[in-house]
Amino acid sequence: MRTFLRILLLSSILIGASGAFAAIIGPDSRLSSDAFWALKTNEVAPLCSPSNVNSSGKIFCSVSVKDSSGAISTSQSKATAQIVLEKGTVLTVAHLFINENGSPRLGLRDCYFVPFFQPEVHVNLNLKSLRLLPSDFNISPDQFWKYDVALVKLESAIGEHPYPIAATPTSGTKGILIALDSIVPCAFELDPGMQECEVKTVVRDVSLPTQILYTDCDMMDIKGTQGGGPSGAGFLVLQEGQLKVAGVLRGEYHSLPNGSPYDRTQNSTVFVGFSPDILKWLNEK
Repeated sequence: MRTFLRILLLSSILIGASGAFAAIIGPDSRLSSDAFWALKTNEVAPLCSPSNVNSSGKIFCSVSVKDSSGAISTSQSKATAQIVLEKGTVLTVAHLFINENGSPRLGLRDCYFVPFFQPEVHVNLNLKSLRLLPSDFNISPDQFWKYDVALVKLESAIGEHPYPIAATPTSGTKGILIALDSIVPCAFELDPGMQECEVKTVVRDVSLPTQILYTDCDMMDIKGTQGGGPSGAGFLVLQEGQLKVAGVLRGEYHSLPNGSPYDRTQNSTVFVGFSPDILKWLNEK
């Protein structure tokens, strides 16, 4: 009965959300994968089956946290990630591993990747293979977020369908976002939240080889608060009959409160796009 009501609510929201791509349901603001497949009929959605999107998942790492008294405790940080280019290569955010000053996270250890649709699989990250775009491009702290991208190898080469990489899409491009939940645990905890959203503006920085995507993707919880988890998700676009990653969600994700219209300065979810320089960096072995 609960599942039926959830799907009924989703249907009414989508039908009444003229032009909106994100829908608010239950305790959070994403569609469960089952509801997404049931309700979306466009050309992109049929590709979002477990076999096609099983290269999407999440990373967990243990980190040390120092409180105001100087006492150190262990916490767990997390981010969304995806296997790209080849089996066992994971794309995510740099800020999972380093802070905005470029220093390694205190006590970072025991990092592992879990595919969304194989929650029983835990594969350790090879942190010695970690490549950080901010470090490799010698980015100053004030420009950190424009390069919030990391590549790292897994200890075992999993991922039957790694995502190819796509160049920065143009404004108006629709894509799929598959991401870990934010603050509120959803009933489908290991199942990703999924939605279709759109690139609204592409900003090319003339002083840096970077391109930033401003989108209407909705990645806050229903109360409008931010939490760790969605960062690192890829903006998936349909090209040549397959889903490709065209950007990485950095630590700026927002919601459209009460169905308000998209506004770049107030409620845009921001991705690092792949300029030619970044594409070259991603493809380096």
